[in-house]
Amino acid sequence: MTCVGSITRGKIRMADSVTIKDLDGHFEIVSLVGTLSAGGHLHISLSDVNGDVMGGHVAGPLIVFTTAEVVVGECEGALMSREPDSKTGYNELVIKNK
Repeated sequence: MTCVGSITRGKIRMADSVTIKDLDGHFEIVSLVGTLSAGGHLHISLSDVNGDVMGGHVAGPLIVFTTAEVVVGECEGALMSREPDSKTGYNELVIKNK
């Protein structure tokens, strides 16, 4: 449901779905959102030492610096899966009642 903390390394994919940024330095986790079921899909916003913010799709391991306070919620009445979507070309999240 939410996460704050800091990292020293990470990889994020940018909005063009191609460009990967390799991050090395000190970054604050401003937010981390997404789903953990059905393969996981996370997006992160990070601020650098100047306070500049960047964000994207988490594309690899994030190395925690001091802490990462993660709060996770559960949707007990839902079944989540990923199914092909002909419009996007990706496996998209599908949520059904249990």
